Amino acid sequence: MSTTYSLINQSKVSRVSLLKLTLSLLLLSLAFQNISLITVGGAVIKPYHLITLVTLPFLLAKNRFLFIPARVLFFQILLALYLIIIFTGFVGLFSFGTISLTVNYLFCLLLFIFIIQYYLLFDNKDDYLRFCQIGASLFCFLILINAAFHYTAILKFLNNPWGHPIVETLLGGGVNLEASWFVIVGSILCTKRKYTNTVLFLSFFLAVVYASRTAFVLSVVLTLIKYFHHLKGIRTTTLIATFFLLLITFFITFTLLEDSYIIQRFSIIGEDPGSQGRLSMWVHVISLFKNNAYGYGAGNSILALEELSGYGFGESNFHNYYVQVLLDFGILGLIIYLTLCFNFFWIQKKKIFQNPFSSACILYFIACLVQFRGADSIFFFCLASWFVYLKLSLMQKKPIKCSSS
Repeated sequence: MSTTYSLINQSKVSRVSLLKLTLSLLLLSLAFQNISLITVGGAVIKPYHLITLVTLPFLLAKNRFLFIPARVLFFQILLALYLIIIFTGFVGLFSFGTISLTVNYLFCLLLFIFIIQYYLLFDNKDDYLRFCQIGASLFCFLILINAAFHYTAILKFLNNPWGHPIVETLLGGGVNLEASWFVIVGSILCTKRKYTNTVLFLSFFLAVVYASRTAFVLSVVLTLIKYFHHLKGIRTTTLIATFFLLLITFFITFTLLEDSYIIQRFSIIGEDPGSQGRLSMWVHVISLFKNNAYGYGAGNSILALEELSGYGFGESNFHNYYVQVLLDFGILGLIIYLTLCFNFFWIQKKKIFQNPFSSACILYFIACLVQFRGADSIFFFCLASWFVYLKLSLMQKKPIKCSSS
């Protein structure tokens, strides 16, 4: 009898472990954004779609119910934003005939709800983080392998740099986005100093060889976040002296790398084709907003821009997600989105960096100033993981009530 019970118990443990492993596989699959498995009714099914849809029924069967944090203000704000996304999407359908990005947004909501189901599966936050870090390690490793595979193109670019190297990326959107996602996902690994130093070195390296200004800035921000996070309890005078030492170090570094192409790209902001393309779009933002303050629908504001300007920009977004939200979802959509961001920072306040997924979300918010079109599944993975880690942290802090006999 005891042997049978032991075998059944081992079987249950193995099933739970497999379900936990799907979390790692999901994050790994997000590195294959350019791979399409099948097309159903015009909708493209990618590896992370398949893992989510296949795993969700097993996760629900294990948990025995669907976990929806309906009373949590953050989740309520997120749902309010989605009401705007759905409404503007269907209104925009009649004007522009497409809701493809709205569908992507809806899947991101499904992805968020799917990931928070892991809250019931994991016993503690460290275990959850460990499985996420397995996926993050493989994610970053694949990006580095892809860069190594295209070393010839990178060397050719470095010998005569202009723009970015011609590299077929895993994530799509070009090397600039790939280098940025490397920093964002890599930040999940920065829980120990030895891992932090490795991630920072590789982030700067990738930013330089891909000539990505955004990834370079994100690497600097991640350095500052991780550095100042470890300065708890240090005297103010030491902190100020260290800060000025950092400034001097960055100044010397920039001086020594003056001839580096990545540094030159910072000096020509506003003059290079990429900057001029952004500026030529941004000058029409006020006119577009005046024409429709309620939102054109997800992804449709670019089509409205081309109609207004009479020029085909060949872009899928405004290279500023906050502008994109304003034009796609209107002034109400932007207010709700900014409220969501504010609530993200307000929930943990000074303890925000105790959550290892906070850095990833903050880096995304910063990168949104110059790129991303929205409905980014990697961000929703990080946001949902931040939420799960926070819930698991609060659960572990609850005192255990002892019953008296």
